[in-house]
Amino acid sequence: MFWFRAALFIVVAGAVTGALLLREARAEFDGAMMGLGSRAMRLPGTSLTEARTLRINGVDVLFKTEVVDASLAQVLRHYRGVCATARRGSGDSGSFIGSLATRSRITDRDGYVACVETGVSDLETLAERLAKFSRTWDLADVGPLRYAYAMRAIDRSEDRTFLLTMWADTSINLRGLIPIGTADAMGADPVDLPRPPSSQRILSANEVSAPSGIYVYRAHAASTAEFVRGYRRALLERGWEILERNPQESIEVDGVRVLSADKSGRMLSVLVHSDTSSATVVTLLVSEVD
Repeated sequence: MFWFRAALFIVVAGAVTGALLLREARAEFDGAMMGLGSRAMRLPGTSLTEARTLRINGVDVLFKTEVVDASLAQVLRHYRGVCATARRGSGDSGSFIGSLATRSRITDRDGYVACVETGVSDLETLAERLAKFSRTWDLADVGPLRYAYAMRAIDRSEDRTFLLTMWADTSINLRGLIPIGTADAMGADPVDLPRPPSSQRILSANEVSAPSGIYVYRAHAASTAEFVRGYRRALLERGWEILERNPQESIEVDGVRVLSADKSGRMLSVLVHSDTSSATVVTLLVSEVD
């Protein structure tokens, strides 16, 4: 579940920046925000967990996961407050900048708070930063991105909340982080795995100093079933063993075709589905087996 949310971090960066540039907020914005948490801002009274490094499309970000003894509403209210106090100054301009630089949403099950720490309270300074960003496409020229994602630890639980926080203070060049046109996003393909044919890399993400990773591609295929058949053959040619209960078994859950394989202690899950544009989206989940 975490890796799917991490996959949306690139969407978070682009969406928050878009809000700063006064673009109209649409339902897609909140949909992307609900997918990921980013900001290591520890709630009072919770145990501090060690931050780990996640490399997303060549950019290193820090993240933490924990379960806190607080309700979903309390957690998100805390992070909205932290985002609000992260900007200096007050008055109409400060409030206006804050409204542009922060987004949040909550449902019965989960919610998020996202903000860009501009650290300014006057529109002239903000305009200068946005002008520089328009030339460099480096989000750091506007401010560091912060995000917190919270979800009820147990359905209908009011006092336990799963919290994923992530933050990045380094340079984030959106031209490479977010794939533009048909170009690959920055990053790398997984070792010893066939790349989906006629594909564009959307995401490569792996925890630094850890073997697990997720790789997402947009591929051209007549159907998801055809892609799975071809990728099965490519894996067998590379010495992977297909894990299946019955020969040529095809597993499909909620429109997603699933293929599993193993090689020398490495586990692979291939998830294939069609997106709203009818393109084939391929997700490779790679992990080591102890």
